Amino acid sequence: MGSEPEFPYSILSPQRRISDHTGVQDALRATGAELALVERMVSVARAEEWTIVPLCSFVNSQ
Repeated sequence: MGSEPEFPYSILSPQRRISDHTGVQDALRATGAELALVERMVSVARAEEWTIVPLCSFVNSQ
């Protein structure tokens, strides 16, 4: 993994995005970084009116 957090997604349609993975460096684990990524995606999804298909187990648990 590089030095940046990973939060790739795929565009399923103009109204839906698939979230299939989250990842942060070991130094950022247990700091809330992954949760912040998910919260940001949810915020953008609400603002832009699209939904998230949570294939990532972490995203799904949130």
